[in-house]
Amino acid sequence: MPSVCNQFWSLCGVLQVIIPTYWQRLFRMPPESAANHTVLQHDFHHSFASTIFFGQELRLYVFEALLFSSLYMSLGNAARAGIVTFVVQRVVVWIRQHWGENNLSRKTLVDRHFLI
Repeated sequence: MPSVCNQFWSLCGVLQVIIPTYWQRLFRMPPESAANHTVLQHDFHHSFASTIFFGQELRLYVFEALLFSSLYMSLGNAARAGIVTFVVQRVVVWIRQHWGENNLSRKTLVDRHFLI
């Protein structure tokens, strides 16, 4: 079914999916025809997933567990360690969101105010 839909949209002239050339893949350049009309390009580098930190949940969880453990050992109080860990986790989430939006808007050439 997806191939039928792709054929339909390509026949209508609405959708054009291209495979980037070797040099475009190597230097991660946009296609030349993107300036004139809308073009979709296959993402071989998984740039979108790396932009939104997709798949980093385990690494962040281990970071938070180690942070809590080290704070608990140094402070000797679980409540204080939990509060500091929560604050650090909120700061990390804010930084990831802010830099992720800026990175995504820079890579997609869409203003970050238009991102949902």
